Amino acid sequence: MEDLDSRTGPNSPADVFFDGSLVRLRARAPQALRLSLFPNVRPKLIKSSPLRAQGRDGVFWSYSVKVQPQSVEPEWTKVREGIPSQPVSKGEHNALAPADAQFDQAASWRVHVPVNRLASLSDSFLRVEYTGDVARLYCDSQLLADDFFKGTIWEIGLQRFLANCHSDLLLKITPLRKDAPVYIPHSAWPSFPPSSEIAKVNNIRLSPEYELVVDLQGTRH
Repeated sequence: MEDLDSRTGPNSPADVFFDGSLVRLRARAPQALRLSLFPNVRPKLIKSSPLRAQGRDGVFWSYSVKVQPQSVEPEWTKVREGIPSQPVSKGEHNALAPADAQFDQAASWRVHVPVNRLASLSDSFLRVEYTGDVARLYCDSQLLADDFFKGTIWEIGLQRFLANCHSDLLLKITPLRKDAPVYIPHSAWPSFPPSSEIAKVNNIRLSPEYELVVDLQGTRH
């Protein structure tokens, strides 16, 4: 087969991946699932809604799909209050990460993800807005991912985990102490309650990722 890169030049605002003659476009915004080709090759649709020709834009031939945006929200509930923490242990140069046993005492939230509504998506990203020291995400007692607080949203792609996950997710957060010897950007440093430590969830959302797959091993126009 003729090398795809020498035969055609796809252009798209989506993330583009090549697999032989297949081109996969992935995007969080459905309207980004469009591509332009030069020279023109009649693309064969593999996965997505019907492909629509949009005409020419200069030397390019443009195509798009109409995808219905999905609004999928997880349900999350606090299931355990954390117990007061001990001062942060220090190594030779840095603060030490919490030991596994500390997560047995950490504040915890159960997160229900409607898996049946995610099957048509390329991926779904769990976006966790929290304040604390270290966050961990579990399923069926297995650690899936963790994050050290830095004031940004923690984002976890779920597609790789859901096939082997047979229960709700469990989020655990160890508290950030006011006296913790850690560096956090000043803008992210929280206001502490009277206890001088904090572990809380501000919001949990799902961000869907959509996919368009076409085969460019077609006939030139």
